[in-house]
Amino acid sequence: GVLLYHLVAGQYPVEGGTLLDLIDAHKAGRRRPLLERRPDLPMPFVRVVSRALASNPAERWPSAGAMLEALGGLAGGAKTEDTPWVNAIARATIQGTYEQK
Repeated sequence: GVLLYHLVAGQYPVEGGTLLDLIDAHKAGRRRPLLERRPDLPMPFVRVVSRALASNPAERWPSAGAMLEALGGLAGGAKTEDTPWVNAIARATIQGTYEQK
């Protein structure tokens, strides 16, 4: 979620000048909503990213695959070759899975 937020906004949802500032910002729940930084993004996309960034882990996507599936559903039935961003996310997800092994 943080990576996707950063890819579309060019900034992180939680920021701090030092590590302690960053920790304090997380504890205080100081985060910038994606729509503040990119009001032009479609709400369904923003909801997917926001769910990935939920403070409560139980509210987040159960897996990267589930999040990818939700993002793929935003393509509105378009073929994946017409939505290269879906393929890029899929490749990054798969690559991360192999790097962990």
